[in-house]
Amino acid sequence: MRTSFLALARRASVSRICRDDRGLSTVEYAIILVLVAVIAIGAWTRFGSTVKDKIEQSNDAVEAIEVDPDL
Repeated sequence: MRTSFLALARRASVSRICRDDRGLSTVEYAIILVLVAVIAIGAWTRFGSTVKDKIEQSNDAVEAIEVDPDL
């Protein structure tokens, strides 16, 4: 009899825990925040290397221009 009471109590507490959604929105926001951070870091890395390449190309083009010293 005691074993069945403990089993019922355990089953009831597991059922209550499964239905409890009080912290669910916090977890969802944390997951979304992590996903946004990963996407932002990836975009920043890709965008940063593209900008760096464009600046280097512009710098090379400016250095390649020959200036007439008489001007």
